[in-house]
Amino acid sequence: MTESEQWAFWSTMNYDVVRKLSENERRRDAQMKSMQDTLNKLLARTTAIEMNLHGSPSSLQQTRPPFESVEMPTASFSASTVCWLHRLVTEDLALPEAVRGRFRGVQVWIGSADSSRETARYVPPPPEAVPGLIDEWLEWWHEHHRTLRGQHKEDVVAGLAELHHRFLTIHPFMDANGRVARSITDQAARELLNEGLGREFIEDAQAYYAALAAADRGDLKPLQDLIKAALQ
Repeated sequence: MTESEQWAFWSTMNYDVVRKLSENERRRDAQMKSMQDTLNKLLARTTAIEMNLHGSPSSLQQTRPPFESVEMPTASFSASTVCWLHRLVTEDLALPEAVRGRFRGVQVWIGSADSSRETARYVPPPPEAVPGLIDEWLEWWHEHHRTLRGQHKEDVVAGLAELHHRFLTIHPFMDANGRVARSITDQAARELLNEGLGREFIEDAQAYYAALAAADRGDLKPLQDLIKAALQ
């Protein structure tokens, strides 16, 4: 290969390298822009929600120390927060948009697929009662949260069991009430015990539903035992 041929070869190689580097740089820029756009959308969405919550505070909302809303969100969360949580936990479910993040507007009952209201295992409150019952549940928990801070683990677990069961008795959404209840119970456990609720809580579905049935009869002990065993 002559000297001129060598120069031509290396010039071509250099051009290809520069071209590929430029293409990679453009791809990285496009990816970063896409990621940044996504982050901006999430930030804008979150900011809008926060402004909405502050602009239309719940009648139950009171002025609380700033740390509660950040480190202990369940200590002051609202009905709007519960609905937003429902939207989050149903992202992967094939639910109509009309029911995601919205309290149910129809009467439902819990039982086997072929059961009727008369033979149902449990009939939740009518839909028109749901908003008021959620407000009462939130008011109860805000106060109970303060009394549980620094208490013995057994007392906190008892409070978590009641929190979980009270929410499920209202059955505020058409579907995914269990997911919302478990998410709230897990967060409350982290706030009050620095422990999360592991998958063991519902791993044995039969034991879980038996515990809920016992709670319906006024016996929260089985549910407390499940929660305590699942804390980690």
